[in-house]
Amino acid sequence: MERVPAGVAATDAPTVRGRLRRYRAPLSLAALIALTALMFFRTPPIHVAPASLYLLASVLPGVPLGPVNAALGQPSVQSITFAGAEGTVAADLYVPPGSGAHPAILIVNGALAEGRKYPALVQFATALARSGYTALVPDYPDLLHEELTPASRQDVELTLRRLNALPSVQPGHVELVGFCVGGTLGLLAAEDPQTPPLRAVVDLAGYVSSTDMIQLITTNTYEAGGKLLDYATDPWVVVAVARSLVAGLPDASDRAVFAPLLGDPPPDHYVAPNWSTLPPARLSGGGQALRALLLNRNPALVPALIAALPSPMPEQLSALSPETQLDHLRFPVYVVADRSDTYVPNAQSVKLEERQPSLVHLSYVSLLAHVEPELPTKSNLLATLTDVAGGAWQLFAAMDHVLASLQ
Repeated sequence: MERVPAGVAATDAPTVRGRLRRYRAPLSLAALIALTALMFFRTPPIHVAPASLYLLASVLPGVPLGPVNAALGQPSVQSITFAGAEGTVAADLYVPPGSGAHPAILIVNGALAEGRKYPALVQFATALARSGYTALVPDYPDLLHEELTPASRQDVELTLRRLNALPSVQPGHVELVGFCVGGTLGLLAAEDPQTPPLRAVVDLAGYVSSTDMIQLITTNTYEAGGKLLDYATDPWVVVAVARSLVAGLPDASDRAVFAPLLGDPPPDHYVAPNWSTLPPARLSGGGQALRALLLNRNPALVPALIAALPSPMPEQLSALSPETQLDHLRFPVYVVADRSDTYVPNAQSVKLEERQPSLVHLSYVSLLAHVEPELPTKSNLLATLTDVAGGAWQLFAAMDHVLASLQ
């Protein structure tokens, strides 16, 4: 297989980025004005334009929405708990102002220690509720530990059943929106015959193949279009995937040996662990098999090294890999991707669309940095405004289709 080196992205000077940050609010407002005009001249069809436009304005940085928010009213936020697969699940329920039942959205976040209290999640759920949608944001225990285990897959199904039974939810009008590995959990739910009916699943930068992600963190490569491509894997991704692998080790003493290399340093200071420092003598055979996998740098050896992991790890990895059951996809999937994602290669989204083109709808949004809206920083304001307007339209169109499917 041909190997293609990764390109080096150019970066603008810090002074340019700093100057453009001061224009975040005007740029966002200008993009919204341009978008409002485009709504009348461009496709796709405008289904729920006011709600989509408000939701877009709510997630773009710096847009002043105080008077609009006051007019729409304050949603009620209720904290609820219920029994999960491996412990109690806490969740926040955002209910639109007024009474009655509403379409509902389950928001599944990624591996995030802040969980449902992460400010961007609170902002998004609040905006959904102000737009007339009940939103539920749960904290799954393993995701709070920045791991992904089979327990969360079970918890999603339990949460959907709980959500459908709430009096503030319109039966049969439920969607799931997943961020990062939350998107992966959404895909797994869409394949599971036990999952209650969903109008759609929205996947923002979820992975599709566990094997691909393990290859990514161990060899800094991925496959796309028959070529082996280099990828500068973010150290946070290395630690997060490794943490999930270690959580699957059946021997607690092995997990304790790996633990010092999987700490949670201050934000943005992750360093890829040096797995060679793990003493083989302190590890069982299963622990040594994982050490060998993490030390491997040959992409061709990854499948065999995964198969050599202690049971039930290979089976669990398969169960957490949507690509193994894509033929059983039951609901429409809207994939929203950052074309330059530094955490998950967008080849994962392409693989999903290629396998299920009739159910999967892929949109690239230039305003995303992985899963969070971020304004581009070009070398001049005109180029930046052009990019912001285009990205705003992309994000608006994706939101419009997603919200329309709930009607």
